[in-house]
Amino acid sequence: MRSPRSVVRSVVQGCRWILSNNPERTARARPEAAPMSECAESGQGITQDSVAALAADLGVTVRRVNLLRSDLYAADEMFLCGTAAEVTPVRSVDNREIGEPGPVTRKIQDAFTAAVTGADERYRHWLTHVG
Repeated sequence: MRSPRSVVRSVVQGCRWILSNNPERTARARPEAAPMSECAESGQGITQDSVAALAADLGVTVRRVNLLRSDLYAADEMFLCGTAAEVTPVRSVDNREIGEPGPVTRKIQDAFTAAVTGADERYRHWLTHVG
């Protein structure tokens, strides 16, 4: 969703992430826009923090910046994350194609799956086994 000034405000469920190979195209802090990895409603979330930690462990620089609609259009890759969404690639915005999930999105998606299934021992402390 966006404000009348085309400021990205929220997604229905989850946090939005953009990836750019060109830092100059990536959004800069704008006081009127929402943070890059903002979760719908609260602005905080376990999944968001987990994805940020995984990305950092993969050597991906994570910046929480403000986004405008044009930043979404300029993204090389984009994904949403959330409790239900896990890590879900975004293929288009406003009928503008972003394309297939990119290599960084896939790496983060694979790392997330390995972490939440217990396949990656480094993140087993994140899990609470029930039953």
